[in-house]
Amino acid sequence: MGGRRRHGPKKLIALSWLLVEHEDDIEADLARFYPRDADQLEEFWAGRMSWRRLWVLVSRLPRDAATVIAEVGPDRAAWSTEVELLAKAVDELAAANWQFASAHRGRGPAPAPPQPIPRPFDD
Repeated sequence: MGGRRRHGPKKLIALSWLLVEHEDDIEADLARFYPRDADQLEEFWAGRMSWRRLWVLVSRLPRDAATVIAEVGPDRAAWSTEVELLAKAVDELAAANWQFASAHRGRGPAPAPPQPIPRPFDD
């Protein structure tokens, strides 16, 4: 087939929905993360920016972007892969300490099992 890849209808629907729900956030994020001389959203509405280009910019916004925070919530937006790995490490260390304490408790009462660190998506 060759040439440029076409953007799919799912991306267009998702972008359309984001524009309806979060146009102001998108405009602020484009100005913050992709500064240019012209207002990029105005360029899009005037037909001087393609749907694909706008999708590429919006879909790659960082976690602290207003659009991402508005879409997923501030807690979930702040929960990065690094934070998840740290929480997992703490949970595993707590479990190992509990196992050690349980195995070496003697005749005393069994220690309470550790509680995992709460995740923002465990609602």
